[in-house]
Amino acid sequence: MAIGKTRRDFVLMSASALATIGAGVAMWPLIASMKPSNDVIANTAVSVHLAHIRRGQTVRVLWKGIPVYVRRRTQDEIAAAQHPTSEPRVGVTHHLVADAERVKKGKEEWIVVIGVCSRDTCQVAYQDWNPYWLCHCCGTLYDISGRVYNTYPPKPAHDLLIPPYIFTSDDELVVG
Repeated sequence: MAIGKTRRDFVLMSASALATIGAGVAMWPLIASMKPSNDVIANTAVSVHLAHIRRGQTVRVLWKGIPVYVRRRTQDEIAAAQHPTSEPRVGVTHHLVADAERVKKGKEEWIVVIGVCSRDTCQVAYQDWNPYWLCHCCGTLYDISGRVYNTYPPKPAHDLLIPPYIFTSDDELVVG
């Protein structure tokens, strides 16, 4: 009997390796089917930890593939939102909604808005140098509460939408 490897040993090892690879390939669809589908992932809620957000800071999260902004407003921003100036709002064709209707009672420092412009479906951004949300596509300005402030050219627009959200604790907010 030979002590070294024989041709039979090589064929046996090759067949074993091929069988292992074949089993892995056969199991792949089963393993892939256990992953949640995109519609299930899209309907999940997004948790936002609030402890690290400073006053005057905005955090962007994605919920259902849509940008949502969570902003911790300063006292000046809260006052401006609760008592807007009497300046004419160009392009506003609807009644100005009170800030209290756009935030949770007792949590007025937090504003949560869907960051998509109502005119061109572009993403809006908060301008720190100018306290407005701005759509860079059409130039629409939204005030600190997400209400239409100015459109250029004057064209009807709607306020930024408020997603469903709840505060699960003082340090956590759940969107969705």
